[in-house]
Amino acid sequence: MEKLLERNFFELKHVEDGGDSTSCAKQQEQMPNSKLHDQEATEAVKKLDEGQPWSDLEEQLQQAFQEKHEHSQEQQKKDQKQLEGELQRLKDQLDGKQREFEKMTKRYNALESAFEATLLKKNARICELKGSLDLAQDRCDEVEQENERELEDIKQLKTKILTMEHANEMLMTHFEAARLELSSINDLLLLNENQQLPDRHLSQQVMQRSLESLQAMTEYFEPLQQQLLEERNKELGKLTVLKEDKSRLAQRLANMQKELALKASNYATLEEQIQPLIDERDALREQLQKSDKSRKRVQLELQREQENSERLIERLHRENHRLELELQSLQRSGTEKEEAEVSANCSNCVEKLNEIRKLQKINKRQRKLLKEFKGKAEQLKAYTQAKCPTQSAQQCSEQLEQQKYCERMAEQENIFHAQLQQAEEKYQRLQSGYEEVCGEIVQLKQTIVRDREKIAKVVCAKNSELNALMSKCRSREQCIDELKRGFDEAYTNIGSERQSMKRVMAQWEASMVDIKQVEKHWQQQMSAMQRRHDQAMDTMNQRYQNAIQKANNCKLYAEDKATEYQASLAEMKATMDSLNERYQTAMQTANNYKLFSDDKATEYQASLGKMKATMKHRQPREQRQ
Repeated sequence: MEKLLERNFFELKHVEDGGDSTSCAKQQEQMPNSKLHDQEATEAVKKLDEGQPWSDLEEQLQQAFQEKHEHSQEQQKKDQKQLEGELQRLKDQLDGKQREFEKMTKRYNALESAFEATLLKKNARICELKGSLDLAQDRCDEVEQENERELEDIKQLKTKILTMEHANEMLMTHFEAARLELSSINDLLLLNENQQLPDRHLSQQVMQRSLESLQAMTEYFEPLQQQLLEERNKELGKLTVLKEDKSRLAQRLANMQKELALKASNYATLEEQIQPLIDERDALREQLQKSDKSRKRVQLELQREQENSERLIERLHRENHRLELELQSLQRSGTEKEEAEVSANCSNCVEKLNEIRKLQKINKRQRKLLKEFKGKAEQLKAYTQAKCPTQSAQQCSEQLEQQKYCERMAEQENIFHAQLQQAEEKYQRLQSGYEEVCGEIVQLKQTIVRDREKIAKVVCAKNSELNALMSKCRSREQCIDELKRGFDEAYTNIGSERQSMKRVMAQWEASMVDIKQVEKHWQQQMSAMQRRHDQAMDTMNQRYQNAIQKANNCKLYAEDKATEYQASLAEMKATMDSLNERYQTAMQTANNYKLFSDDKATEYQASLGKMKATMKHRQPREQRQ
């Protein structure tokens, strides 16, 4: 404690001499209230000069030193706590931003997964629609192929009908020619019957046989002709039915083509509606990739900044701890050096110097007391000599004792003066050593000041780095805010797109329900049409086979009848030739008979004329008579 007070006394003395102590320099650099403590120290020195007691001075110096030390420690703790609080706040802000960013990334990933799920559903739905359209197209192709086959069959049937009609027309022409021949023969026969030829009986028999054969042939040909007409009418009815079926199938095919075109147009419109969504999805994916890259880059930068801030905080803590350790080591080394030098070289000198100072102060006081006592003694002597010559011997003895005491004190004072001179010499030697120690302390102070300047520069650099980090953190916060705004806008866009996609999907589902109903209806109709078509084709095939068989039978029958007819025609030609010969002979006889009848007629007319003339001649005679 005495050493501490001595060191403080030396520091205060050095302050009085114009120098700054190590503790005062520390307080001037670290604390704004160092002037107040210097004032307290100067007040303490003034009080010391005024002659206050040493215990109060020790208490005041100790209190001032403790206040300085406590204030410096509190200021350092406050600064350290403030820095730690700022760093912790920055770290909390970074953690909060990172958590918000992670939440936003999770939210965006959930939105992206939902959007991809909707797109997958839509793609699956589109694939189903494509499959249904392909099936409908294949069915339409099959129906078109069947229609083409039916058209080819109809063309073949038409060609067959035309060939049969041509054959029928040829047969009818032959039949009409035969009928004309028969009618001409009948006319001739009637003429022959009217003419009453002599050989009419034979010719009538021949003609009767030929007429019977011709009538049998006509009777045979008439049901065949009626059958052909009926078959022709049936074929025409079938042809009309097939034409109606063809028109219905063509109309259905046209309707199905229209529906297919509508489906294709709807599919095209849906593709056009889905294409911007796909483009937006691709754009959102690209934007997501860019945002992921930027997020990763920002995360990396944040991690680097966090690592840099952590390293900087650790470095600052290490620097602060190192500087505190260095300061403590310097303080300890300074105190140890002072104590060691003082204790090693002049601990006794300091003690003696303190004793000398105490003795000097006591000597001053004793001098004052001696002067007072001398003045009082002289006053007493004068007073005793002047006014009290008759005092008692006891008083004189007391005065003599006082005088002796004063003489002893004077002797002691002389001895003390000698000792004081020796102490002053020692004090001068100690003062020189003290000045050397003060020079070393000044050098230490200069080194400490330089170290403090370096530390201040380092602290300024660290503060600038912290400010740069803060600015970077602010810029990162701005980037994060911008990203948040972008994510919010993207989320709103995704929500609107999701709503529009929901509306489109609702329309699509409604249209798909309608399309399914129409498709089901047309499938039912197509199945019914297919069944009817199959039945019609079966019946047509059966009828066609029956018609082919009938045509073959008719052809064979017609060939047989043609051969028979040709044979009968040959016979008829022969008979006709014979009849012609007979007819020629009959005509010659008829001509002869005509000439004969003409002659007879002329003769008859002449006779009639004669008879008329005679009758005319007879009438007037009778009238006359």
